Amino acid sequence: MPSKAAPASILVGEKVTLNGRGYSPYKPGRDLAAGKNTLATNGLVFGIISLLINPFLLFGIGAILWGSFGVARANKWEREGNDPIGRRRAIWGIVLGGVGTIFSMALKGFML
Repeated sequence: MPSKAAPASILVGEKVTLNGRGYSPYKPGRDLAAGKNTLATNGLVFGIISLLINPFLLFGIGAILWGSFGVARANKWEREGNDPIGRRRAIWGIVLGGVGTIFSMALKGFML
């Protein structure tokens, strides 16, 4: 009985992406070359959204996590001798995410 062959991209080990370009926010080399910190920007955006709407505290917690990863990436770049791109945005994302989370918890009655 013949077995089904796997697609060639799986056999070769290519990265399968939706846009075909292989972009991922987890590749710091591409962000550094482009002069941006995608993790920090995402943290800030989630922080702003958490002030407006925060179902199940997802945006607030997401802002804190993404902002933390953005600060870590900026600190790593600084240790390597580059500019700490996006550190302020990441810190603001953490702050806004914390405020949004606390506000949502107080509004929903989780805090006494």
